[in-house]
Amino acid sequence: MDRPDDAEDRRVTQYPKTRSARAGIAMLVPLAFAAVLQLGCATAVPAPSGDDESTSLEAVEVVERSDVGGVQMETVAAETSESEAWPPASTPDTDLNTGPRTEAQTEPGPPRAARWSEHMKAGRAHLQYDELAEAEDQFTRAFDATADFRQTDPRTLSTLRNLERVARSYQVARDAASFARVMELLAYASETNPAARTPELAALTHDLATTLAAQGRFEEARAALERTLVLLTEARGSEDAELVGVHAQLGLTLIELDELDAAERALDRAAEIGASSGGPDSPLFAKSLLPRARLLFVRGDVQGARDALRAAI
Repeated sequence: MDRPDDAEDRRVTQYPKTRSARAGIAMLVPLAFAAVLQLGCATAVPAPSGDDESTSLEAVEVVERSDVGGVQMETVAAETSESEAWPPASTPDTDLNTGPRTEAQTEPGPPRAARWSEHMKAGRAHLQYDELAEAEDQFTRAFDATADFRQTDPRTLSTLRNLERVARSYQVARDAASFARVMELLAYASETNPAARTPELAALTHDLATTLAAQGRFEEARAALERTLVLLTEARGSEDAELVGVHAQLGLTLIELDELDAAERALDRAAEIGASSGGPDSPLFAKSLLPRARLLFVRGDVQGARDALRAAI
């Protein structure tokens, strides 16, 4: 009969491989479970297609995990970080879809057409309350916004009409400097846009010439009068009665500039239009006689100056 100690020794000696096998199975279970999970991930990820670089990188990561296992986690992490870094961050001056950004893409605020409407509303509100400087600023901004419009666009013409209103308001307020500033903008507009050449602009330009002459700025007054003649001739023809006064005033301005021959030509033209429009006894013709008396006096013809004055009376 065996001793208890002998039986224990035999059992220990008989089953050493069984214990090792059990320990090995216990170690393989977690690895097998991880492999199943990795295989499921590999099935869920779509195969790379096209030129999508981020998809290709993701697929490569999964294949590497399924083939190699947890030992290569560092390689997978490196690939993942590269995938997350795509696409690269865009710079302030670059757009990934359209290339370098244009000024219109980076310019803040609404488009020009929307800004035009905002400036016009603000300008009208300021003009209603005689806030002329603010109205001028808003209408000038609106004028800048019309650069994208057609020359005959109603918005362009409306902007010019409101600038004319501002100019007239400055004239009534006897703000000569501001009046001249707005008129300079209107003159520029009329040079680039024929639709801006209106009888009202001609009248304002004539008034500007009068203001400049009163300030002794005869060269500028001359330019304004010549511009008035162009505007009136385009609007009403070369024989319009209103041209008489402009030619007469131009003659007086040229006398101040000591250009007597040019002054005489201007006065002759005034007399021609006045005679054809109302006859030699009309007030229009008389407008040309008063400046002529001045011209004759400057030239030393005192008697001729007296006769011209009598005829004008």
